[in-house]
Amino acid sequence: MPQYTDSGITWNYTESGGSATITGDSSAAGGATTDGNSLSGPITIPPFVDGHPVTTIDHYAFQFCGTLTSIHIPNSVTTIGQSAFQNCSG
Repeated sequence: MPQYTDSGITWNYTESGGSATITGDSSAAGGATTDGNSLSGPITIPPFVDGHPVTTIDHYAFQFCGTLTSIHIPNSVTTIGQSAFQNCSG
């Protein structure tokens, strides 16, 4: 799976048709990054990964990331998958 590092966070993503999806996985809490569900505080999802616009946040991408305080989602994101932020609080 491709990865992209921005501001100290390594993002897991897939690319299709020139657009990027920040990935998720129902069997791996917080599958959006290599930090898993240990992300904390405010985070910003990058608008581009490896030159591809981020248009989708996948199902379960931030599942169980309970210590996030805020997430900035770029305007390029048009789809947010089911349970992308399940069991998040902050």
